[in-house]
Amino acid sequence: MNTLLLFDIDGTLILNSTAGLTAYLRALHDRFGVKLTSADLAPACGKTDFIILRELLDTAGLEEESPQDSELIAQYYTRLREALQEEPGDIAPGAMELLERLAKEQGMFLALGTGNLAEGARIKLAHHNLDHYFTTGGFSEDGATRNELIARGVTKAKRVFNTAFDKVIVIGDTPRDIACAKDNDFYSIAVATGSFGVQELEDAGADRVLDDLVNTEEIIMTIRALP
Repeated sequence: MNTLLLFDIDGTLILNSTAGLTAYLRALHDRFGVKLTSADLAPACGKTDFIILRELLDTAGLEEESPQDSELIAQYYTRLREALQEEPGDIAPGAMELLERLAKEQGMFLALGTGNLAEGARIKLAHHNLDHYFTTGGFSEDGATRNELIARGVTKAKRVFNTAFDKVIVIGDTPRDIACAKDNDFYSIAVATGSFGVQELEDAGADRVLDDLVNTEEIIMTIRALP
């Protein structure tokens, strides 16, 4: 049985980093000269990079500008690399051990399912030496909504791994991760390491909810137990 595991990044694999937010704000200043603060950004909670940038541009009164502006995105990547030196955050406890084990498990395939831009995701993961576990995934460029980018991530994974999947499981920390899994008829495993607690994630309809990623064997058993 082949199982595709789509991992979120922020709040799931990497915790306590504000580098992305800092990079957004600095990039907007570099590109358009606007000065916003963290108070101007509504909680991300599973939003895509393009949605977050759209909200920031609107807040700055730049409704006519595109969040896909190439100069803005280039500045974001530059600023993200800088910000990660200042505010790297932490690898989620157990995450590296889990990925290392899953990468060796027969029939398990790893991919990303994240609202990050693809290059931004690589930058964040590389800073923590996690990038080599993932060769493909769904990113902000792959769809206007999280539902679309997750579906696109599965399509790309089928091509990259040259296989079909009997199970697809979205692993994330927000109700948006759970919702996009449901809408695509995938499973969801929610991890209470972000902004939402166990009860909130259960109420959102996750197929399974974990406190964290620490117990590798238990998590693998949970993955295999999903029908």
